[in-house]
Amino acid sequence: MNLKLIDERISLQIKRHQLLSPGDRVLVAASGGPDSMMLLHWLMRHKEKYKLSLVAVHVNHQLREEAQKEQRYVEETCAQWDIPCVSKRVDVAGWARRERLSIQGAARQCRYHVFEEVAQQTGCQRVAVAHHADDQVETVVMRLIRGTGPEGLKRIPVKRQLSPSLELIRPLLTLSKDQIEAYCAHFQLNPCLDQSNLKDDYTRNWVRHHLIPEMKRLNPNLVQTVQEMVQLVAEDNAYLNQQAREAL
Repeated sequence: MNLKLIDERISLQIKRHQLLSPGDRVLVAASGGPDSMMLLHWLMRHKEKYKLSLVAVHVNHQLREEAQKEQRYVEETCAQWDIPCVSKRVDVAGWARRERLSIQGAARQCRYHVFEEVAQQTGCQRVAVAHHADDQVETVVMRLIRGTGPEGLKRIPVKRQLSPSLELIRPLLTLSKDQIEAYCAHFQLNPCLDQSNLKDDYTRNWVRHHLIPEMKRLNPNLVQTVQEMVQLVAEDNAYLNQQAREAL
């Protein structure tokens, strides 16, 4: 594992998109999985450099038997790292029934509601989530399968406003899943593994397990290729939108 390269990629992402400012209080979404624990650990390692205060938030969806174990893992790890941790239990299944949503859609709504609530309670200006480059590839492929135009082929946004006082940031979008897992192994983080991610119950999981590996077999540089494509599409789309605004 090239730790220097990983550090440089994240630091460049932060600098290029102004994801952090000195003195920021950052809420870090920590599910207990490799991606989020790697992000939390990296921010902990660099908090002096960026003059950050960190707070972790864990959302227990109460959907799986392992959920309580994952909550304890996050809480105990945060205690070891001296990072304040707020855990919230949410009734995702009940929310899905009431709002007539899929479980995944309801879980996302519940998570973001908790993020805003806890950020307000703890005085955080930013919430950091651990989407990475492989998530980008999966999202693009799923949109292509369902049908989309240039707007749908844009990259996952590096940052966006959740509310006037809270910005969501994604510092890991230039890292691959392999790099994240190598980082976890290097620092012996021993994250939890969500067993539901191994099943093909959801479209994203099927794409991840079956379609993406075949695409990578045809193009080993698939992740980089898709990243470059979505960057070009985003730039073209921004230009066309600007031209349209000026014409109107």
